[in-house]
Amino acid sequence: AAFTFESPAGARRTVTLQPVGAGAYASAFGFGGRINAVPNLPAARQPRYLRFSARRRWIATLDRGRTIHAAYNETSSSYELARELVRRARGRRVRRVILDLRLNQGGDNTQYWELLRALRRPAVGRGGRLRVLIGRHTYSAAGNLAADVDTRTRARLVGEPTGGSPSNWGDSTPVVLRTLGIAVYVATSYQQYGDQSALATRPNVRVDLTSADYFAGRDPVLVAALR
Repeated sequence: AAFTFESPAGARRTVTLQPVGAGAYASAFGFGGRINAVPNLPAARQPRYLRFSARRRWIATLDRGRTIHAAYNETSSSYELARELVRRARGRRVRRVILDLRLNQGGDNTQYWELLRALRRPAVGRGGRLRVLIGRHTYSAAGNLAADVDTRTRARLVGEPTGGSPSNWGDSTPVVLRTLGIAVYVATSYQQYGDQSALATRPNVRVDLTSADYFAGRDPVLVAALR
């Protein structure tokens, strides 16, 4: 397939792309069971949530301690994150609590209940100060969580629509494709959350991503959540 690229200065270049085998793809992009949300992107000037994309979860403060910014990048055990989020949210200076789900591609949807309960606590959600960031890489079990956040908490959702629907098939089982040398995962049960007809959970405040923001190291979604 031939693709033509144009630079900001107007220069054009046409590149013909060739298919590669699964082994070559895995070697180039570090495929380890799922496709990374941000494979091999340039590391310079990355916004915070991308710099810490390899971590399953993390929590920090912004704006001189007035904002708690936490990320839940994998739908796995949430007990420690939930406990720390509530503890920090009780601080007198805290004005905003932000939970980042933009890089969460799923996991086990039975593991996020402690976090969801924390988001419902007055210390976290009072006064409309809770923001949850969603985007195109929020799907599967994280899509279930986003739907629950939308219907069960007072959070305002900021970012792009989720990459998956609130309800979906899950509980996958591996099937080995020996000819290709890879395993695929086939869903076995239907997970019903929110509106079954919805294709995505949509944000209250939509903020689209642009390449210009990325290469400048800007995070317009976080900026919107801080307003």
